[in-house]
Amino acid sequence: MAPNKTRLILIRHGITDWNIQKRYQGQTDIPLNEQGRQQAQQAASELASTPIDTFYASDLKRALETAQIIVRGRELEIKTNNQLRETHFGVWEGMTILDIKDKYPDLLEKANHDPFNTIFPNGESRGQMFQRVGKALKKIAQAHPGETVAVASHEGSISAGVCGLLGQNFLEMRPHYRLDNAAYHILEEDFNGTWKIVSLGRNSAQAQDK
Repeated sequence: MAPNKTRLILIRHGITDWNIQKRYQGQTDIPLNEQGRQQAQQAASELASTPIDTFYASDLKRALETAQIIVRGRELEIKTNNQLRETHFGVWEGMTILDIKDKYPDLLEKANHDPFNTIFPNGESRGQMFQRVGKALKKIAQAHPGETVAVASHEGSISAGVCGLLGQNFLEMRPHYRLDNAAYHILEEDFNGTWKIVSLGRNSAQAQDK
């Protein structure tokens, strides 16, 4: 009997009030709102017939609660990992783009010019997040060969993780991997160690790494 291939189900958290208000959340610990809980329940229904061997989640409330809703009825422990967090946007967190244009116009111009390497004061760069999440997902996959592993995380983190596993340029390819709230991508590792996309989740113009 052939061994199973390793699969990752990368799930974005349900919606929050800050998502609706288009505020940068980053690593600010904002919970799901009621709509977000309903979205997570919808994801749970969609995945009900999908076997899941292991479940990881970012330790931020919106991702962890999404995971908790999805695992109801399954005998699974959720393993939290702070390396799966969204980009730390530092001084931008809690702000809308209009706030940022008003208070940090120079930083916004710099971030637009060099979005991968710009470090947000009191935070990190998207490039640092890309490296952090990529290492975390590879460690998770290596720890669970042949298993189907679900990971509840964040839009930017998931886009970065997909690009990292596929060996693709993050800035060029991340628009293709953005996810609506509580949507998910499924990736599979071939036996030669290369990853491929099995299924891409919902991706609307509203999906942003905030």
